[in-house]
Amino acid sequence: MVAGDAAHNFPPFGGQGIASGFRDSLALAWRLSLITQHPEIDYEELLTGWYIERKQQVEVCKNISHSQLMLALASTVFNGGLVCQRSWFWSAVRNALVRSLSMIPPIKKKLEMGPRGIMMRYKFLPHSCFLDDREGGVFIPQIHIWQGREHSFSDDVIFEKGKKGIFQLVVLVDTASEARFYEREIEGADLDSLSGGLICSAETTYIIHKDRSLDNLPDNFVLAMSQKEYDEMGYTPPLREYDKERIKKEFRWKKFLVVRPDRYTFGTAIAADGVQDIARRAKQMILEKKK
Repeated sequence: MVAGDAAHNFPPFGGQGIASGFRDSLALAWRLSLITQHPEIDYEELLTGWYIERKQQVEVCKNISHSQLMLALASTVFNGGLVCQRSWFWSAVRNALVRSLSMIPPIKKKLEMGPRGIMMRYKFLPHSCFLDDREGGVFIPQIHIWQGREHSFSDDVIFEKGKKGIFQLVVLVDTASEARFYEREIEGADLDSLSGGLICSAETTYIIHKDRSLDNLPDNFVLAMSQKEYDEMGYTPPLREYDKERIKKEFRWKKFLVVRPDRYTFGTAIAADGVQDIARRAKQMILEKKK
């Protein structure tokens, strides 16, 4: 398996060469873990899916549209073309244009912030390892959270060391009482058995968006941190246009996300019975396909 700079390289602007290598490795690692745990499964299907998915993210750089410029890899390639311009004439035009735009405060702010707002979405193709009809194949945003009294990141809690499930269930709620209601539903949904152990109900992460009380919350109940709370803690770098509801908005207010270790969704659902369907289909797609 060829990954990272051995498979593809990018201009150094933005550090996307090494970032792409990490993405390659994360997407490969959980598949290799599954293959070693279940050597009877169709490993060629899983590994071909790795290639199909990762190829999509790299190929988005070949024909860059305006919307794709919001993706990190595509914007890096575009910036590389601007910075490495060989024509003295177009270099002069570029410099004059950037200087002129930088004199307009709102545009200067946008230039400094860079493109943002679009998450990578894989197109479903043969061998893809996600559910197309349940908004799978979408990279989840990361937000700042409170876990107990400690500041952390949503990714670090969702994929906390020691968890045994290959896929992780994330529940997006407004209040702690809503989280406890869904916790009871998840406990009775038999996800461990339905998924063949791919999902462990006890490892579910509940992200609470409106309640601000940290009292008497278990470790898997976390609060989405607001920009004001982040600023009051004096953390650096300062956040610009941060949105604690970024995950909810990306998935159009779906309640349940089943997330792969490479941070892409396997499937999403509005209700607990939808999660049961995802668990069933995950087992069929991965564990019940034999060599």
